[in-house]
Amino acid sequence: MVAIETGSERKVLIPPEPETHMAEVREAIKLRGTTVWYAALNERYGACEAIWEEEGVHYIVWAGATLFQNGDQFKMLIDGLGTA
Repeated sequence: MVAIETGSERKVLIPPEPETHMAEVREAIKLRGTTVWYAALNERYGACEAIWEEEGVHYIVWAGATLFQNGDQFKMLIDGLGTA
């Protein structure tokens, strides 16, 4: 997880620019009471990422490909995270 203040020059653009590599899913979803930009190379195995802004902070979370977490579980993780 990376958290960067909204005023920082290092913040991630929101909405993010799509990467050039393939992804099975790229969508804006509602989690945490805000819009979260979610992408997954594969919904069943990952890798997944989520990007959002909350209370003046830009958040980015990545999870590598694994047999033990799918896209729905990653979204539940994002929804349950504590923030700064």
